[in-house]
Amino acid sequence: MTRLFPIGSVVFLALMMLFPAAVAAQGSSQERGVLVGVSEDLTLNATASAAVVVGVQGNLTISGHARLVVMVDGAVALDGPAASVETLVAVRATVTLGPGTTVGTIRYLDSTITQDPTATVGSREDLQGSAFVLIGVLGTFLVLIYLGWAVAVLVAGAVMAAIAASQTRRMARSVSDEPLKVLGAGLVGLIVPLILAALLFVTVIGIPLGVMVFGVLWLMAFVGFLVMGVWLGDLLLRRGRSPDDGRPIGSAVLGLLLLLIASVIPLVALFVGWFGLGTVTLNAWRSLRGSGPFGTPAAVGSGGEWSSQRPGWGEPPGFPQPQHGQAPPGWGQPAPPAGPPPGWGQPAPPAGPPPAGPPAGWGQPAPPAGPPPAGPPAGWGQPPSQGR
Repeated sequence: MTRLFPIGSVVFLALMMLFPAAVAAQGSSQERGVLVGVSEDLTLNATASAAVVVGVQGNLTISGHARLVVMVDGAVALDGPAASVETLVAVRATVTLGPGTTVGTIRYLDSTITQDPTATVGSREDLQGSAFVLIGVLGTFLVLIYLGWAVAVLVAGAVMAAIAASQTRRMARSVSDEPLKVLGAGLVGLIVPLILAALLFVTVIGIPLGVMVFGVLWLMAFVGFLVMGVWLGDLLLRRGRSPDDGRPIGSAVLGLLLLLIASVIPLVALFVGWFGLGTVTLNAWRSLRGSGPFGTPAAVGSGGEWSSQRPGWGEPPGFPQPQHGQAPPGWGQPAPPAGPPPGWGQPAPPAGPPPAGPPAGWGQPAPPAGPPPAGPPAGWGQPPSQGR
């Protein structure tokens, strides 16, 4: 509560006290404009007058005339019969009204007022009720703005998940698969645009380009927040690893709803924005390079969303499938020679064990052609002749 009062005083002054200060410029030419003192003492003499006197953590002594006096966390004293203030605002301050002094209106919040019996006060107003009303109005307005923002984020996430399902899930998976690269890309994606925009804002011609750079940075951060919603929804629903999961519309709505609630905590919002900007920057870089992670060529045949799965089309039923990490049968063996193998087209050998020796007639001359003779040849069994 101690920080609430300075904030409330600033808001109150901005809404209700700038207009009287502007009107005060219509005073006499001898009236001083604005006196401001922070952690110091100010004194307005009896012969002097001022339009506005503001003090913060100091002491104000008013002996002359002032249209508006504001004191925050300090002390203000009206001294002398010439001291008069049209409007006195005190926030956590000590007010002392001396003899013969005059105050038109006193507005105070958590302050102590000491008044001499001869001092004159037109009216008093406690700002505690007004502060609570103001805070309630501002709080309601901020809640409505946040609800409208939440609805816009949910609609944008659902539309992106419907029209760019594969790209969204590819960016979402990189958060789990490559968290360190995503963090590094998020840091680069934040620092480089800021440096570039600062250099562009140096010249008048570069100001529009600098504004464009900030716009692109905001758009990337917004898309990254939507991607983080899809990633969280897929993680909770255990989806996103199969082509049968369909479009991540349900994951986007669930994840973004949880992130919108958790992002009320600044630290959570910081990490969500960091990861979201990182995954968009990393995938944008890969898309521009047309390659894998940071210049690594993409794997041949990696087509789209489900490239990590092993293709199974084009293989006949019953075809032996090699296990992952093992070569298929026959891998690395020489190819068979061209042409038929030896003995192709010859009659098969007779069944049974092979003969113990060569067949009958092996090595003898073949018999003469024609029918066999009716008897033995002439001279068969006769002794050889002794000569002629």
